[in-house]
Amino acid sequence: MHAVPERHRGKREADTAVARHPEHPGALDDATLDDDAAPLFSVGQVAQLVGLRPWFLRRLDSMGVVTPPRSGGDHRRYSRADIRRLLAARALMHDGVSVAGVRYVFELEKRVAELEDALRAARRPGARPGNGARQPARELETPCEGEVRQRGSREEI
Repeated sequence: MHAVPERHRGKREADTAVARHPEHPGALDDATLDDDAAPLFSVGQVAQLVGLRPWFLRRLDSMGVVTPPRSGGDHRRYSRADIRRLLAARALMHDGVSVAGVRYVFELEKRVAELEDALRAARRPGARPGNGARQPARELETPCEGEVRQRGSREEI
């Protein structure tokens, strides 16, 4: 059996003592544990939970698919919300969507959520366009029901 050098033994004992101390400023509390956005998980932990390799998680971060916050030591720390997003990304990639496509799907989902929020704000009683409710710009023209045409059809010509 290998003996642990003194310098490492002392550090481990100090770390465990600090982590158990309830008044430690960095100690977890119930509010942190219940917070869906709290960055609690390391790359290795998330890789095991999600079933993706750590290098691929770093690639997803570099491509902007899931960008977890960094700890003081510049380590990625994932939240439960990040893990759900990674599971959704993994499902899309399993269905044949590229990483760039996954990022685009997530951007569209974010845009839809923003537009739904703006619509809810605009529908509130007493809401007027000048009351801070931002009017969404019509960026995409979508056909009304019954107006959908296929490319190359005679209706398009």
